[in-house]
Amino acid sequence: MSIQSVYNETDLVEDTPNPSILSTSKNIVLQCVSTLLFLPLSLACLPLYIIGLFIWGRPPTISPWSRFYKYFIAALTEGKPEEEITFMNRILILTIILDNLVKSPIFGVGWYLDEIFYPSYHKCEIRDPLFFISGARTGSTQMAQYLEDDNKNFLAPMVIEAMFPYIWAWRTIAPILKMIGLKKYFETPSLYGEELKKRHNVNLFKTNTLEIPVGMAHMSFLSCNLGVSFMKWAFVTSTLKDQPVDREIGKIFIEFTDSIMKKVMYHRGLPNQQIFVKTHMLIAAREL
Repeated sequence: MSIQSVYNETDLVEDTPNPSILSTSKNIVLQCVSTLLFLPLSLACLPLYIIGLFIWGRPPTISPWSRFYKYFIAALTEGKPEEEITFMNRILILTIILDNLVKSPIFGVGWYLDEIFYPSYHKCEIRDPLFFISGARTGSTQMAQYLEDDNKNFLAPMVIEAMFPYIWAWRTIAPILKMIGLKKYFETPSLYGEELKKRHNVNLFKTNTLEIPVGMAHMSFLSCNLGVSFMKWAFVTSTLKDQPVDREIGKIFIEFTDSIMKKVMYHRGLPNQQIFVKTHMLIAAREL
């Protein structure tokens, strides 16, 4: 029996209700409170961030203005009527985009601190890097973690290093968190929820698919809530025939990959280790 005939004979029922107005309103309020709490710190970092932009350029963890603009417009306009993107959900997405924008100076200054205190990481030579590129849901995470376990020969960025790509944090804050026992908290499987555990192995202190933290930093995952058309453009790892895609994320991924490999090798690499990166970013395969 073909896949198409199975599809035609299957009565698919949408059994996932839209979030209630009350629950969505609560999430909007919590998101706004979080943004407001970070606003003073962001304003304090803003002058340093602007200076850093002129000296070192925009970090690969920060979206350009054009990207924020595109996502703001998408939150208001994308999606067909039959996709039932509610007004309240659009407002929630707008608050998340605004939160990313407000926190940009904070994350930018975090990146620039490495440029000030550890500029020699740029001189770290990456010889014969291994790029583990595959399609999704192929067992690649397990295979990559087998390689990672051979730490005599291989070195890979951990998920938490990609989420917080700051040498100064790894050398100052991480040892303190480990000393007070927070590392064990982040290793607790229950932290990530039962549904995620069914789909994927989650461990912040092992390697995983690098485009996930990159996509989180650049709002790619928001596209899943803005209709099929926008998702096909924004949530990409490869090109689609006759379908325009977000090629900018591929360029950002290359820049981030180059930086994170050098930072990890500089921070904890050994001369005989071969660094590798696991990804599904087929759109960037040629450049890698």
